[in-house]
Amino acid sequence: MIFEPVTIDGLRYVDGGVASGTSADLLLGAEEPLDLVIVIAPMASVETRPGARFYEGILDRLGGTALTTELDAIHEAWPDTDVLVLRPDQDVLEEARPNPLASSAAVPSFLRTLRSMRTELARPGVWSVLERHLLVHDHR
Repeated sequence: MIFEPVTIDGLRYVDGGVASGTSADLLLGAEEPLDLVIVIAPMASVETRPGARFYEGILDRLGGTALTTELDAIHEAWPDTDVLVLRPDQDVLEEARPNPLASSAAVPSFLRTLRSMRTELARPGVWSVLERHLLVHDHR
């Protein structure tokens, strides 16, 4: 939809983002199951965007479907692995308009994403999972 395939040595290649915005399923190539997986899913918003342009809805659905498939594969292969998914909030999505791949949107979107992630990571459900995996050292 966005980038034309590139031919190298007779093989056609496309950006990995065409299939997935996270490539989370590639973790399954690890030799051992992981204890914690944190997935940053910039193209898989949870909420429908108010006033979404036609392509935004399509990208959100495609991103959400790919992410769900990848998460299902991780949960099936590694049922004891904790998985946290961090998705963009409405402020981040709005900052990235009209084109999330535009270089002019990169810095403003990144700054909004940092604020959004701070809020997301502070949620009790997220923090309780992180606490189980973080080592807290007393530095007195």
